[in-house]
Amino acid sequence: KNLAGAGAKFEVTVNNILRKELPAVDDNFAKEVSEFDNLADYKKDIKKRLTDGAKAQAKMADEEKLYQKIMDGADVEIPDKMVEQHLDEIMEDMKHKLSHQGATLEQYASYMGMTAEQMRGKQKPAAKAQVKMRLVLDAIIDKEKLHDKNRQKQFEKVQEFLTKNNKMV
Repeated sequence: KNLAGAGAKFEVTVNNILRKELPAVDDNFAKEVSEFDNLADYKKDIKKRLTDGAKAQAKMADEEKLYQKIMDGADVEIPDKMVEQHLDEIMEDMKHKLSHQGATLEQYASYMGMTAEQMRGKQKPAAKAQVKMRLVLDAIIDKEKLHDKNRQKQFEKVQEFLTKNNKMV
């Protein structure tokens, strides 16, 4: 306290000055960090991957909007039993993932300041929305005869149908 506000002198010796040098961005750099032999091809690949990623994100956003539009317009009775069953699946999946991290649902819930039952309650709106989406998509698949044994192909058929009929939704 006695020295508060008082001036002070320090003597400093600089032993080293380090400077980080970045490698030259040239063909050699491209060869070291990628499978490409020259910088131009490496740059093209980076640009393509970034463009493809942006397109994929835009498509996902469009699909999400479309699904939301369908959900908003769908008047579906959602059986409580289906919601509870899906909620059981969600909670079991959560327990499984937590067990791989060496934790229990109760420990995680406690860490989040909740009980396991409160966590279940918090998941209920998402479970209800997912069941509603499943019911709506199943109805579309049945009505439009979009069935396919290969689930991926069926999903693609549904996507195609929904995209084509977006204006009708």
